[in-house]
Amino acid sequence: MQQVEKKIKAVVLLSGGLDSAVAALVAREEYRDVIALFINYGQVFVRTERTKVELFTQHFHIPLRSVLTHGLFNNRTGLTSPLTKAPPDPVAAETQKMTVVPNRNGLFLMMGIAEAILSGATEVWTGIHMGGRSLYPDNREGYLSAVQKIADVADDEKPILVRHPFSLMSKRNIVDRKSVV
Repeated sequence: MQQVEKKIKAVVLLSGGLDSAVAALVAREEYRDVIALFINYGQVFVRTERTKVELFTQHFHIPLRSVLTHGLFNNRTGLTSPLTKAPPDPVAAETQKMTVVPNRNGLFLMMGIAEAILSGATEVWTGIHMGGRSLYPDNREGYLSAVQKIADVADDEKPILVRHPFSLMSKRNIVDRKSVV
């Protein structure tokens, strides 16, 4: 009789962008049951991002959960001000500075840990990569290590592993990985 390997349940933070989508596919590829978590933090482009997430999760048959933190950052950053227009050059230094939402990834990871506890998952995945580290402290290895320490004590029942498979990779490497997945 064949023994069936039990799947690991993982929450993947899904933003509607390439990095988180590839993270979700890698998690599935590594034999995980994936639950997507989309967070609406009042970002200007929430409709576009949400639509991309919905299409992605429907296509890949991934359950989707959503969190609304609307109002937390309203009109206080370039990504949460209704005056923000789509930037002509999304990778330009000035555009990158405009996108800083303090501790956004940290907030997302904490919500992912909470969802993991509630859904019985043992992992939280993020598409964080090394791009923008000079602007985003919560993309840095030290920060991610600190989040892991919190995840280790967040649940009395089981440890939660925070996975960030691209944290030492460039966007280009992620694009290359996407073609493999």
